[in-house]
Amino acid sequence: MGFYVLFYFSEDMTDNYRKITNVVIMTSFGFIILVSPSFHIFGIIGAVAPSIYESIEFPYPFLFLKSSKLEHDHPSSSGGVNLYEGTLFQVLYPSNWIKEDIPLVKYTALESLPEVAFYVPNQNVEVIISTERPGNVLLSEYFSREVIALQDSVTGYESVGSSKTKLGNVTALEISYIGSMVEEGTIYGQTKTMELVTIFQGVSYFFIYRAEVSEYSKYLPAVQEMIRSFVFKRA
Repeated sequence: MGFYVLFYFSEDMTDNYRKITNVVIMTSFGFIILVSPSFHIFGIIGAVAPSIYESIEFPYPFLFLKSSKLEHDHPSSSGGVNLYEGTLFQVLYPSNWIKEDIPLVKYTALESLPEVAFYVPNQNVEVIISTERPGNVLLSEYFSREVIALQDSVTGYESVGSSKTKLGNVTALEISYIGSMVEEGTIYGQTKTMELVTIFQGVSYFFIYRAEVSEYSKYLPAVQEMIRSFVFKRA
């Protein structure tokens, strides 16, 4: 965009007036020159930001923002991230996933209340986070009850393995298993599920990732970032 300024100087102008006018003109053009490249400042900040993030400690890890490999290699997170902030916890999730604040599904075998669900559009890929107040119980005992109940309730249950892990910064126990997709009594596919269980300040948390077997590995890195970004809110 060009700027055209027409000035008419009369012979009656004093030298001081001419000097003042020249200062105004130079200041105006100086402002235009400064403003024009300033539109590129945000691009410069964006390029510098990763190195800044590396040296700053956040209250919870913004790993989606720091992981350019995740954004390029996994379309599930290519649109950036959003923050879900609930009453008991907060978690980052890919912004191009669908968030459901009042999910109706429950994938835990033990009693629990679904707090939030995240879905990949047009895919059988989802993350459900549920909670419950189980009373005074050890995590190991509570987890064993959940695993036994899953074995009895999931069609075609096949254990893939279990391990000790973390949800956020809290110790959790993990179970992975294969199950059958059933509709009107007919098996039409298989899903793989990863379920993390932990207890924090008297509340049990179930973090469940479920996807068709063929899609499970593709979206797992994004889910692992969600797990690491998980933060409990103290009562």
